[in-house]
This record gives sequence, C-alpha cells and structure tokens, in this order.
Amino acid sequence: MAEKSGKDILLKYKEDKTASLTGSYFTLSAHGLALNDLVKLGEVEGTLATTRFYFVHAGTYSSLDANSFALALTPSGTHALPDVTDATVAMQVYKTVGGLRSSTFSYSTDAVDISNHGSNQWKNIKSGAGMRSVSVSGSGVYTNSDNYRLMEADALALSLVYLAFIDIDAGRIYSGAYKINSLEASGEYDGEASFSISADSSGTVSIAQLGT
Repeated sequence: MAEKSGKDILLKYKEDKTASLTGSYFTLSAHGLALNDLVKLGEVEGTLATTRFYFVHAGTYSSLDANSFALALTPSGTHALPDVTDATVAMQVYKTVGGLRSSTFSYSTDAVDISNHGSNQWKNIKSGAGMRSVSVSGSGVYTNSDNYRLMEADALALSLVYLAFIDIDAGRIYSGAYKINSLEASGEYDGEASFSISADSSGTVSIAQLGT
C-alpha cells in the first residue's frame, strides 16, 4: 500500500448533462459551472476528444456566462476551438465541491497466491492478477453548498458517487466511482464551513495528466 498526502486537492462531483455547441461555445441553461471545473465529452466533436478532460473557460469574455461556456486543455489555458460549429453534445461535468486541506490516497492491491506443492515452500504470487482499489480520506472547506448537498444526497441513498480529485501541484486528475463511507460537515459561527470525507473506489480509477 502506498499513500499520497496533499495540502490542497480539489474535489469535484460529476453530473451528466446535454449541451448545445454553437461555434466554439457550449450552451447549457443555468449550468452552475465555475471556471476550471471539468468536462468530459460523451462523443467526439471535431477536434474535441472523449479521452481527455477539459477545463471550463470563459472564452473571449471577461467572465463566465451563466448559460454558456468554453473549454480549455489546462487550467486557465487558452480557448480550445472545436472545428464543429453546430451539435448537441452529451457530457460529464465535474463541479467543484471544495478544496481538501489534508488528504490521503491509499492504493491497495490484493495478491493472488498460487503457491503449491511444487513451490518448494516458497510463496508464489501470480503476476498481473489480483484486486485493485483506491481509498480516499480528507478534510477541507466546501466552497459550493449546492454541489455538496448533491453529493450528500447520493451518499445517504447509498448510491455510488462519481468524483474527481485534481492535484494541481502534481498535474494529475484522479476520477472514478466511489462509495462514500463517511461524510461530515462542521462549522463555527464565526468561521468557515468545513467537511471531511472517506470513500472507497468501485471499478476503475482513471489517472490523467493535465492537458492530456
């Protein structure tokens, strides 16, 4: 088991949406996205691929419009210009819940023991076999209460929650389905609202490099 701890990792919650692409902007009424939230497309649209994450961008505007947005390859990067000008696009949007001031990622692998009488009393492990999982725990400050409540509702319904964790310093995005084991919120009357989370992965956890 290896552990990774970070000072500030952004936690994002996934929703499935359908947007219209007109020119180089996506239109989605009251999208609720913030700059540098994540988008993954459900289908290829010209130069925009399904295999990478894109970051929400204001495009040529000075601020993000409430009903439209552009995409960039990296945080605060340049406007990504698709060569398709009119389409309806299924997408996964990952909205910010907050930042984790402390966090731990635990990578676990369960070995498959193939020792037998012919092993000469040595333990043998089968290469390429076994079960992999990622456990996440951390605490921080949530900056969007609506997105936190959506995540909370899924946790209470015992549903799997699709999350993305962005480690800006390492330039990595960890995304996948998680079963939330515990979720706590707290706050002082004269301080910020904070939360803590503990979750285990279900299925594949993808690790993507920023900009790829």
